[in-house]
Amino acid sequence: MESSPLTWMEALALLLRFMKSTIFFFWVLIITFWHFSFLAMLRLKARVEGRAPSQTEAHKIATLWGQRLLKSVPGWDIQVRGVEYLPPEGSPCVLVANHESSTDILAIYFLGIQFRWLSKKSMFQVPLVGMAMRWAGYVPIVRGNKGSHQQALSQSEAYVRQGIPMLFFPEGTRSVKGTPGEFKTGAFRLAQACAAPVLPVVLCGAGRLLRKKSLYPEKATVKIQILPLMEALPGESAQNFTQRVRDKICEAHALLLAEERPVSGHSLTGECHEAEPVC
Repeated sequence: MESSPLTWMEALALLLRFMKSTIFFFWVLIITFWHFSFLAMLRLKARVEGRAPSQTEAHKIATLWGQRLLKSVPGWDIQVRGVEYLPPEGSPCVLVANHESSTDILAIYFLGIQFRWLSKKSMFQVPLVGMAMRWAGYVPIVRGNKGSHQQALSQSEAYVRQGIPMLFFPEGTRSVKGTPGEFKTGAFRLAQACAAPVLPVVLCGAGRLLRKKSLYPEKATVKIQILPLMEALPGESAQNFTQRVRDKICEAHALLLAEERPVSGHSLTGECHEAEPVC
């Protein structure tokens, strides 16, 4: 059966979508190149002065990059709540956040704190971005590789013991159901090993900024809810600790969804159900 030809309105809409995607792509390149160049100059300055380049400085530049990129795109907005729960600088903790989109890290940078994060190794191969991630001391991991997982957790533990928070997306991959998926226990085992608390961070709306495999920026508001620190109970298993934190994140995520419109399939008691992926 032959498909009907596009109307001029449909063709115009496709053209406008292509133009917007192209402009967005080049804007990301410009923002990225500018911040990378500034970071490279800072590292060169450090070398000339005979000191080691600073991971702290690199992370600060990455934070500026993420914040400026998100705030500069028309139609993108962000709301951050619960900043009073952020621990003092130098306090060991493990950050855990639900995973909605490749833009999640841009939102997390709005916490405005020092942290290092675990990312798949392929991200470190992206031109400019990958090098900047290495300079900032972010931690690569190869999915399914036990040796890589062990090395990443060892490096993460070293950071936490130094008082540098580590960020994990414990789902391991972005959720496509609109609610947080199941959490892996690695981040929570790390927190228990370091006797450090977990700082839960809830993201809602990041999945709408850029749809999967798309460069078309859509109008969306990202809500970030920082929850109080949570510690493992005496004798509590990693599985139970993981589930307890996930329940809190699910409960807060459902409340953020409910602010927009009633969504069937969400429970306000902390239990996550499959629902329309509005976030």
